[in-house]
Amino acid sequence: LSGVVGYTVFNKEKIKLEVVFLILILCFGLLNSIMTPIFYSWDEAEHFIRAYNLANNNLVMQDGDKIAYPSHLKEFFDKKLQIENPNYRTFEEYSVVTQKNLSVNYADTEMAYYPSTAISYTFIPYLFSSLGIVISKIMNFPFLISFYFGRAFNLLMYAALVYFAIKIIPCGKKLLFLCALLPTIVFQAASYSADVVINGLCFFVFALIIKLSVEKKTLGIIDLVMMCSCFVLITASKLAYVPIFLLVMILKHDNFTTRKKEWIIKISIFLLGCLTFVGAFIYGQKFGLSQWNIPGVNAKEQIISIIYNPINYAAVILRTIMTQKEYLLGGASVSLAYIGYLGRDALLIVFFMLFLISGIDTDNSTSIIKIRDRGIIFMVCLLTVGLSMTALYITFTPVKNTTVLGFQGRYLIPLIFPFLFLFQRKANSTSVKSEIVNTIVILFSVCILFISIVYVFNLYYV
Repeated sequence: LSGVVGYTVFNKEKIKLEVVFLILILCFGLLNSIMTPIFYSWDEAEHFIRAYNLANNNLVMQDGDKIAYPSHLKEFFDKKLQIENPNYRTFEEYSVVTQKNLSVNYADTEMAYYPSTAISYTFIPYLFSSLGIVISKIMNFPFLISFYFGRAFNLLMYAALVYFAIKIIPCGKKLLFLCALLPTIVFQAASYSADVVINGLCFFVFALIIKLSVEKKTLGIIDLVMMCSCFVLITASKLAYVPIFLLVMILKHDNFTTRKKEWIIKISIFLLGCLTFVGAFIYGQKFGLSQWNIPGVNAKEQIISIIYNPINYAAVILRTIMTQKEYLLGGASVSLAYIGYLGRDALLIVFFMLFLISGIDTDNSTSIIKIRDRGIIFMVCLLTVGLSMTALYITFTPVKNTTVLGFQGRYLIPLIFPFLFLFQRKANSTSVKSEIVNTIVILFSVCILFISIVYVFNLYYV
């Protein structure tokens, strides 16, 4: 890390942000992966069980499915209730717990079923974490190492996707670099969260579309396959992100050989989006879209109230955002899930820096992004937030509640960069030099990530 800082300060002209990103995400990501106590990321126990089932060839997990687990894991899974039953709070306790968990291996197994609220998720968000588990099992590592391998493989997937996103995007590189290295995003990337895949794919596909639009490159078969694959994987992972398909409208006539081909491709992509949404919805409904028994929740009544009282529902959404704005913004930037929150000062500093960089990260390519394109990006952000809140209002919120329950800041993570990208402007004579902006974003990212690591260290390893 000292080398990265030194290189940044003394070799401003030669910096490749994607390379620096890769170094930082692997350094801080692996630290987060190792230092974060078991199940301290959002719903990590639920996602780990889903990934472990996939690693054991259980592609479609159902209630009661028994698979081979190492024996005596009840105490391990009891740690999913962190507040009531914390893993450890001192280095001495950590040593005892770790040694105990390392003694659990695959030599003694039993057929067991452990429930998961992630049962309605498709297998897609767990492909990489389950691969890590499989490899660790093949290498005959202890069960605890398998757990960390799954975290690490999720991190590697995120690192690879964002590396290429920063590499290919023609404008907004510094802003993307900063957004992709926010403490919450790095913390989440080093966990079993299903959102890791969504975040990485959203950053990558947005960068790909901006590249195609700015460079006016004819859409090739490889570009088309990559774009559609990202759209499908994102929507199949979480239905509320289906508006991502609308980003194809940013592509211009120059990206197609003929007008006819342009509309055939765009309409085909929209149809693909509809099919993906319907398929993922049917899958989720089969296994229960809502895995929580919340008193007062009635999906049918909520839907009727939205249809007949849309203005009242709009007020509910607005009230939710206004009364929980710090919670939502913090949850997307400086929250470390069940570990804690870096504080309001850190939140203000982070968002000041984000808006600052969105304003000074100028580029001549930005002028090609027209008002129409910015309108499409804004609409995608707005619709995604609306769908996410509506899904939780219907399945998680009691009837007649005045706010939406369960909506968290981490759901905004894929939208942070596209939204801030709206403020990008063309470079002019008063613009800050690119080398200076590079230095600012790198040093700031190192500092804020270092603070987050120290925060975790002080809580659990002193």
